[in-house]
Amino acid sequence: YPQAKLVRAKVLDEELGQPQPLCPPGGTLPEHTCYRALAEGMHNPFFSTSSVVVRREAYAEVGGFDEGLRIAEDIDFFLKVMALAPCVPMVASPAVFKRYIEGSLGDDSEAGYVRLLEVYDRFLREHPASRADIGEPEIRRIMAKLQARHAASQYRNGRGWQAARTAWRSLALSPNPLALRVLGLLIVKPVA
Repeated sequence: YPQAKLVRAKVLDEELGQPQPLCPPGGTLPEHTCYRALAEGMHNPFFSTSSVVVRREAYAEVGGFDEGLRIAEDIDFFLKVMALAPCVPMVASPAVFKRYIEGSLGDDSEAGYVRLLEVYDRFLREHPASRADIGEPEIRRIMAKLQARHAASQYRNGRGWQAARTAWRSLALSPNPLALRVLGLLIVKPVA
């Protein structure tokens, strides 16, 4: 992928089994799809740093990782790199085995969602051209989806009122089934 700034590989969840070799001995590179980098990356930000290859030039161009961020520094970095690329190849066969670490975004933590929403807000403020490229309706759907995931995390952690507030914020941005589901669960099985 000589023109790519960043290449992603699929990740297998620890419960689903071991990853396949990326390139079998004597084989060729696996088939891949190329997706619209930034919009798709923002819809699905939860990818493992170990499943991504970034060109050194792209790393230098965006200034590396923001060391001031404790959570979501990798997502902040990837957003900046993806803003440079018209598309990102996604290798079709899994290449990484994912284990969950408590308190990380992969662990579905409330703090992770709060930080992720902050990272997205900052990125969109600092990159108006990327904001225009994605478009306001798509940004509203992306932010609504993240707010809904945050609401679901709050619900799972027994924070009912906060989950309801976050779900309503999500729906105000864009209708989505997860926010409605959280509100429905709160009606059927309220939590404090």
